[in-house]
Amino acid sequence: MGCTAYLVVGETIYMGGADRTLAISHDNGDSWETNSFWHLFPEVDPSEPIYAIEAHNDRICVSLLAYGIVYSEDQGQTWHLTDVDPLLDPVNPENGEQWTYDLQSFNGKLYNIGAFGIWNTMKQRISGHISMRIGTATNHW
Repeated sequence: MGCTAYLVVGETIYMGGADRTLAISHDNGDSWETNSFWHLFPEVDPSEPIYAIEAHNDRICVSLLAYGIVYSEDQGQTWHLTDVDPLLDPVNPENGEQWTYDLQSFNGKLYNIGAFGIWNTMKQRISGHISMRIGTATNHW
């Protein structure tokens, strides 16, 4: 599987594919390294692609559709999983986690573009029926 999502921030390029791995270049593509966050999702099939990569509040955020969102505060060297509870469907938590097709940072807020609508990080519905909140207030999203 090739590149499924990418992000360019200055001279840094992030290219995501399968197996929870990103190719990262900090020099406009002259050299590359790979970094993975597989340890945060050991149960996920390696063929599952990265769906979205977005820069937000000095973090790089990456989504794996229905499995969750990870973020890095050091340009992709280390990765952290967002809080699990906020990723659950707030209307029907037994439904599990919500899908994230895309992430967009706009006017200081991170938005989840999902299967059931568009939501910001404060769990406010922009459109649709079911939400996903990304992180908590203590994470300063």
